[in-house]
Amino acid sequence: PTATCGYDVLTHAIEAFVALGANNYSDKIALEAIDKVAVYLRKVVQDGTDIEARSQMLLASAQAAQAFNVAGLGSVHGTGHAISARLNAAHGQTLATMLPHVMEYNMPEREDKYAEVARVLAPQGPATAAAAIDAVLAIRSDIGIDRSISDRGGTDELLAVLVEDAAADPVNFTNPRPVDPSALEALYRAAW
Repeated sequence: PTATCGYDVLTHAIEAFVALGANNYSDKIALEAIDKVAVYLRKVVQDGTDIEARSQMLLASAQAAQAFNVAGLGSVHGTGHAISARLNAAHGQTLATMLPHVMEYNMPEREDKYAEVARVLAPQGPATAAAAIDAVLAIRSDIGIDRSISDRGGTDELLAVLVEDAAADPVNFTNPRPVDPSALEALYRAAW
């Protein structure tokens, strides 16, 4: 639960940072949450009794929620909700499955902002959008939630149902790049 809840915090912050409703206020809060995740998520997963790490992740969670309440979310949640519902999978796990793929999809619209995410999330590396995707993949792997849809029990017959469910999710309206059923299908296939 610590790993998946922590990844939910990261996803909230990143989606808020790039959402259509983002502004200077929400951006600042989202980046602060991302910074806390970068410092404390691996620590709290390694040692659940680390009260400082837990406290900082709690604060990051509150900040990320403030940011997305202002800015909105996006298609990581739009696709993740459907997987959680159909496969009874933890919300943070399904977001971990979808986040890198949706980031790649959104890159044409938010390359500069993803580069800023990389600067905060992995400051030792290059500040590029591709580095941001690498950083979220590294965290996902380091905390042990590197799983595909098929790892969670998804079968080929489920694909059309997931696309239909995701297409009906209003959280997609604030995704920085519009999604339609064909885009959603491509995202799911990438995460399969």
